[in-house]
Amino acid sequence: MLNSHGNGPRSIQSIRKAVAIVFSALCMAGGAAVASAALLTSDVDYSGIVLDLSPYENGEYNFTFGPEPLPGGITFTAAPGGGGNSGEGSVLGQGRYGIPGNGIIDLPAVYAGLNSASGYAQFEFATPQSVFGAYFNYSTSFVGGGSAVISVLDADDVVLESWELTTAAPISTPGGVNEFEFRGIDLGTDNFTKFRFGGNYIAATSSADGTSRPPQGVSAPSVFALVGLGFVLLGYSRRGSFPERARAFWRNVNAGRVPTRLVSPLNADRAT
Repeated sequence: MLNSHGNGPRSIQSIRKAVAIVFSALCMAGGAAVASAALLTSDVDYSGIVLDLSPYENGEYNFTFGPEPLPGGITFTAAPGGGGNSGEGSVLGQGRYGIPGNGIIDLPAVYAGLNSASGYAQFEFATPQSVFGAYFNYSTSFVGGGSAVISVLDADDVVLESWELTTAAPISTPGGVNEFEFRGIDLGTDNFTKFRFGGNYIAATSSADGTSRPPQGVSAPSVFALVGLGFVLLGYSRRGSFPERARAFWRNVNAGRVPTRLVSPLNADRAT
């Protein structure tokens, strides 16, 4: 018999192990295919770090080669061709900045601008990332300008993925003022630590009009204001006719008779 010496069960176990190994290999191969890199042209469902340049929203160009710290564990550095038009580096701030063919960047926009037709600037991350994007624009008609390119690199400066925007996802805003479009790279795996952008006086910012905004959601002051208003309305609704109490409240506000300190929103009558 096949299993007279116990070979049957062992053979079955071996077959099961082999099937499991093959299945795992197929799953890994499928996962690797799904995790292919992609060029992003919209921030819909974007899950990466949101670029925040608000610390440099001071009305100055703030020319620099870096390193310069940014919120979210990002470090900005730059290597513009010729040291930039000013000879002092790239822009990390505000001010009139020409991008011939696509208009200009001006106040109140805050941006990171290469300030050269060649070279690059980059954002380096404290931890490996799988996706990053921001809003960009660049010159399309500068004589002698190169291609506008975005790339992601590992800690050893090995380029993992690179896209030439001028051909793969061109930006066209002729005569525009503070007009930007979202571009980014989704690598699919947490492998890159640097996001580099270069060529054609390319500039990066955090929103479509270049203004500095909170990353996501409702700001804390707005939330507290809404909660406070809710407590006030709840207090008045509990103590009598809501319309009459509301009108009385606003009459007191207009007359300057609102208490300076409330013991509790629900016990405003006890305020001193």
